[in-house]
Amino acid sequence: MQTVDFYPKDFHEIPEQDNPAFGEHECVMVTKEHCGMRACVFHIKPDPVESVTSIAIFWRHDRAVEYADFFGLRVSAEGGRKPSGV
Repeated sequence: MQTVDFYPKDFHEIPEQDNPAFGEHECVMVTKEHCGMRACVFHIKPDPVESVTSIAIFWRHDRAVEYADFFGLRVSAEGGRKPSGV
């Protein structure tokens, strides 16, 4: 699964045509926290119903991208996200 990095824009600053939440492919997205400077990681899942889930917040942008890359690999390998401990 692809990681899309829009930092330092927040989710609401991304034009609709560039926003993967309005696309057709599942991805992990990194943005700036709304009204803050922390980096947010979102799981974008357009099928069957569009959903945007905030999965992590980091003080450092590089750590957010590292986590997003790992999360994308984990989800792809498992065929879907599972609750931790299961």
